[in-house]
Order: sequence, then structure tokens, then C-alpha cells
Amino acid sequence: MSVPFRGSWAVAILAVALFAGGAPRAAEPGAAAPEAVDLSEANALVRDRSYAEAAEVLERQRADHPDDPRLLLMLGEVLIATGEPSRAADVLRHCAEVAPGRERVEFQLGTALVALGRSDEALAAFGAELENTENPDVLVMARFNRSLLLQRAGRWAEAADELEQVLQFQPDRADVYGDLATLYLQAGDLDAAAHTLMRGESIGFRSAPHYFSLAGRLYGAGRYDDAAAAFRSAIAIDPSDARFEHGLGVALEKAGRKREAAEHLRRYLELRPDAPDREQVRAVIRSFEGGS
Repeated sequence: MSVPFRGSWAVAILAVALFAGGAPRAAEPGAAAPEAVDLSEANALVRDRSYAEAAEVLERQRADHPDDPRLLLMLGEVLIATGEPSRAADVLRHCAEVAPGRERVEFQLGTALVALGRSDEALAAFGAELENTENPDVLVMARFNRSLLLQRAGRWAEAADELEQVLQFQPDRADVYGDLATLYLQAGDLDAAAHTLMRGESIGFRSAPHYFSLAGRLYGAGRYDDAAAAFRSAIAIDPSDARFEHGLGVALEKAGRKREAAEHLRRYLELRPDAPDREQVRAVIRSFEGGS
């Protein structure tokens, strides 16, 4: 009785940014102002999705501007786009050294590190980006990516916390509630899973499979009345699924409510008259006829 994560297994990636020529950085007193690098040619190539050509242009310019953070960030992003994460990681690390705290750098470094299979370093990089940006879209994507990496490591409660932070920014993201509930189930926090599904319903997320999964976990924990309530929620969303009626009947029987159980087991057989266990279920129903 489980549901898959919806949309959680692909790292969120920022598109390559375009940079204006920009003004030179302020020079130290008495020193000449550094020449601003002209990124217009690389910008044009990126607009045309000619990423390999853009990388060549930027590498040539890098010889004269080895520490320009705009050039380094753009080059790192272009190298990610060309499928060269190792080179991208080296460039982006250098960018982080010469321009600590610059927005997007740690995020893109994390993206390159994920491609290299270096999950712990990527997790730290996405975490660093949270300190460097106030852009809500970047913050949300960094949280999503941290949740993904924590899921892969089986760190379910921490992964859930990252999605909770996403909902702080975007409480109407209906798609997040299902994944969050599943993470709480994986972490064994059944009450948090149930509460998450209720929160989701308040903004229009209604998922019978998630309630079915929750009901199965509650049943397994011996919480039969709570399991019955979760099965009822699944039925309210999708009354045509025979599994939900069967589960409710079994949970009610375990809770000592045999007459109610018999009603739902009969409904199960109505929905699935060819059920392979139909004779066994009919026998159970007959045994419940005089029950409580």
C-alpha cells in the first residue's frame, strides 16, 4: 500500500543566465579600474542554444579575465548545459572563491556535483545557496533539490523538512502535499502524514492512493479506527475502487465493529464480483451477521 513520489526524482535546474556588459567593479584606491568583460557574443550564442560555441568564446575571454565572476558563472552554467559537469564544477568553485556569496553560483555548483554523483557535496552547495539568494524561485528549487538528495540517502524526515520549507514560500503548491505525505510515511510519522493530507485537501489536493497508503500503515501499526477513517477518506474521493471497501471492512472487523465491516465487505463484492477471495469474504460476512 504505497504511492510513488510525484515529480521528486529529477533535479531542478536553472536556465543559463544572460549577462549585460555591466560596469567595472570598483577599484582599490589608487588602482586602475578593471576592464569590464563584454559578454554580448556569448549571450547571443546562448540565446541560440549554441552552448558549445559559447563555452569556446568564454574560455578565450577567461584568459584575460580569469577572476571575472560574471564570466565564470556563465561559463560554469554553459558547461553544465554541454554536459561537462567536472569542468563546470572547477569553474564554479573558482567563482565562489573570487565572489563569495554571489547568487546562483552555489546552486549551479550543486547541479554539477549531482551530475558527478557527489551527493554530499551537492547537498552542502544547495544549502549554501540558501544563504546567498533572496530569489524565491531559486530558494524553492534549492529546497527541492536538497529534498531529492536527502530522499536518495533515506533521510526521510530531513527531506520532509525541506518540502515544508517549500510550502512556506508556496503554500498553494498542491503537487507538494502528496510527496510530503509520502515522506512522512517513509519516516514513520503517521500523524504528520495524515495532517499533511488534510492540509492538502484545504487547497484542493485530494488523493485516494495517498489515503490508501496511509490507511495501510495505520492498520499495520494496530491503529484500526484511524485506519478505517483513512479508508473512508479514500472512498470519499474514489468510491469505485474495491480495494478501499475491502480495507475498510477488514479495519472495522479488527476494531470490533463487525456489522459495519460486513456492509463494506458486501460493497467490496458488489464492486468486484469476480474477486478471487469472494467465497472466503462471503463466509466472513455470514459469520458477522450476528456480530456487534
